Amino acid sequence: MSVVPASAGARPAGGGLRSQVMSFYTDDSPGLKIQPVWVIVMSLGFILFVTVLHIIGKLRG
Repeated sequence: MSVVPASAGARPAGGGLRSQVMSFYTDDSPGLKIQPVWVIVMSLGFILFVTVLHIIGKLRG
């Protein structure tokens, strides 16, 4: 009589959570195709823009 661990049948074949997470980064996913570097650059640009607006507002007000 062999004993099978309880978790042996619970995991899907092919990597489980890792394969589900990687499915967001395939070419089949809908939405914009932007590289992560551009997201960081645009975020920093937005932060800089808002900071400059706050400085201008302080100087004029």
